[in-house]
Amino acid sequence: MNIKTSVRILLLVAVFLSAIPGRAQAAALPPPLDMFQLPWEQGRAWVAYDGLDNGAKRPSNSPHNYKQGGAIDFAPRVNMVIGEDTSNDWVAAAAAGTVTQVGSCYVKIDHGNGWLTEYWHLDKIQVKAGDLVSRNQRLAIIHNNKKQQVCLGNEYPGPHLHFIFRPKVMDTLYAGWMVNYNSFTNKTTYTKNGQTVGSLQPLMNTPNLQVVSRGFISWDTQYTGSVDAYRHERWSLVIIDETTFEVNVTPKSVGLVPVIVLLDADGNEIERASGKLRTTQPTGFYYVQIQSEEGTGFYGMIATKEEGGTATVTPSGTETPATGIPDGTGTPGPTGTPDGNETPFVTETPTPTPFPTETTGTPEETFTATPTPYATYTPFETNTPDGSETSTPTPVESGTATPTPLPYETPVVTGTPVPTFPAGPYVFTDVIQSSLLIGESSLVQVGLNNVPSAGYSSAEFICTYDPSVVEVSNIAAAGLFGADPVSAMSGPQNGQFILAIAGSNGKRATTGGVAFNFDLRGLQAGWTNVLCAARVSAGQGSLTTITPVPDQVTVVAFMPSPTATLPASATLSGQVHASKPVTIQLLDANSWVLVSQSANPDGSFSFPFEEGTYTIIASAPGFLSAQGFVTLTNGATTSMPIIELPAGDVDGNSVIDQFDALTIGVNYNASSPSVADLNNDGVINILDLEMLAANYRKAGALTWQ
Repeated sequence: MNIKTSVRILLLVAVFLSAIPGRAQAAALPPPLDMFQLPWEQGRAWVAYDGLDNGAKRPSNSPHNYKQGGAIDFAPRVNMVIGEDTSNDWVAAAAAGTVTQVGSCYVKIDHGNGWLTEYWHLDKIQVKAGDLVSRNQRLAIIHNNKKQQVCLGNEYPGPHLHFIFRPKVMDTLYAGWMVNYNSFTNKTTYTKNGQTVGSLQPLMNTPNLQVVSRGFISWDTQYTGSVDAYRHERWSLVIIDETTFEVNVTPKSVGLVPVIVLLDADGNEIERASGKLRTTQPTGFYYVQIQSEEGTGFYGMIATKEEGGTATVTPSGTETPATGIPDGTGTPGPTGTPDGNETPFVTETPTPTPFPTETTGTPEETFTATPTPYATYTPFETNTPDGSETSTPTPVESGTATPTPLPYETPVVTGTPVPTFPAGPYVFTDVIQSSLLIGESSLVQVGLNNVPSAGYSSAEFICTYDPSVVEVSNIAAAGLFGADPVSAMSGPQNGQFILAIAGSNGKRATTGGVAFNFDLRGLQAGWTNVLCAARVSAGQGSLTTITPVPDQVTVVAFMPSPTATLPASATLSGQVHASKPVTIQLLDANSWVLVSQSANPDGSFSFPFEEGTYTIIASAPGFLSAQGFVTLTNGATTSMPIIELPAGDVDGNSVIDQFDALTIGVNYNASSPSVADLNNDGVINILDLEMLAANYRKAGALTWQ
């Protein structure tokens, strides 16, 4: 426990330092929330069966090691066997980008800004080096491993995808799924919309809707972009004097059926068409939104106006390239992706450089022994995927070298050994997210390990914590004592609760695992031990106390006043339109909040801050947020584009849907909850419902660049 306490102290020190502006950042910033999906086709659920490692299962240089950035093994189904049909198990690009390497069994993609993905153990690869790929584009199928183990070093024979994200797997949301890793317990879990699952549980690849702003349209100019079912691209169009014009969109990818949607300045649909939209519109500001009716991939777009009269449009079009999207002349942009105004699909594709075969290429891992032939091995039943691998990590590309370790990794980096657990039976407490902002919640799992073969018929758990720092809710038994256990609870009250669980109808806990879960929410800054002690019964009328292994949680809140404490070396300004008070936040590379600043009543803001690159977020109660990156320069004012937040996310789950409308209906003509009063006039009524309806089905954070 002393080791883990020292880890938490170092975490607090690192968090404190993160509030000091001007720190050098060694790792790339996390990508926008809705940029990446899971690495298989949208609308399908695969499972993860092996995640990150702290060196207990593999050597320290394995790609799975969290200090290397981490890797995850996925598969379409549980209990896959060698030689089964994988012809429809397609691996897909997690985001748009440029293919940098292709081998006989792997594909590597550069998504710009230091974000790299790798896909290993593939067959029937569909792309080549230099290709531009869109999000959800098919790359290959997973290999069935019938005749070979695919990539050198793959000692695990079952068909699977070995997925790498750099700089770090944990920095990114994949279709809304956050990867959680506890280096103390060496466990990887996945959380989305408050639900946390572990290995062998389905992970549905359904991204949040991403609406990407692409800049202004100029007449007779060729543009390109990419869309999928959950990614729309929105172009801006300004018309002076009534104008008749035509927008033509041509699919560049097989199977893509694009749709053109004309929107007014408030985002309301005026009309839509497939392939060609011809319309006459009066003076005003408009959006041309390209969506996918079917399929995934690239499109080309050109807008022309009917000659005659004095109609003019948009200032000279300066396109805002979406990350990893080709859009022009082939001049390399800051992310290494084309960014001009031509269609790059044929002339810009470079001749791929020949790559060495597997025997001389960059393998994922290196064999240490001649593999034994497998015939009917069922990998998932034993849950020991490539556990004994010795790995030569894939070289990190594009200057992202060794990722900066998270604060809690420091003791391991400096040589502190991984803590050991008791040899006999023990009860463990595992706080999944060990650092919380005030108001944030984490799942906590409590379970038993090293359970004797005779098992336990019941267990009594007494859990303690500091009630001034965190609060406990949603205590629920898991399946350790059978599918229908009997439970009784006292509390929670004054920082303690008791939960007793007994197996029904003779059911017993005969293996280690999670006995129950609960939620922990941060109340104020500080830290607390979370300890669940246990007494167990073998059904012989007596209780035995077993060793507890506690966990800790740190609650932080950084909201410094930049005008009071920071020199006015750089200035950030902008305006966010919403009918509710707007909050502007700046976050560092580790997602710590450095600034939380209220905007003026009209949504405008301007404040000084130190030079650097930050994540910027605009939010308002009941509205979808906006997120982007901003680089501040000493002596200069950086202005963010004017943006309007969509109203209607009453329940705060980043989706505007019928549940939000239901809240308005239940509280109709009332004044609370205030979050449902979208127009901020003091009463919840049809005017608020009307605002919600204008944004119905929108989801996720707007891209603010």
